[in-house]
Amino acid sequence: PIGLLWPFADLGMSVLTKYGLHLPMSRANESEADATGLRICARAGFDPRLAPEFLERMLEAESSTGASGPSWNSTHPATADR
Repeated sequence: PIGLLWPFADLGMSVLTKYGLHLPMSRANESEADATGLRICARAGFDPRLAPEFLERMLEAESSTGASGPSWNSTHPATADR
């Protein structure tokens, strides 16, 4: 009987690993990449203080197209959280 439950336990661990480990780490890496990108833009002569304006436009575009999904199921942080 225990052998029959193994596939379900394996599936459960896969889901827990994805949503409990991989996706949160991916969102953290993307947040770090955002910060690094701003530093690179500043060194290249762009004004990083304009980033919030860009993200607001991006949020408006997401809202109008309905492109945004639940943040817990995403590899990237929600635009509103950036």
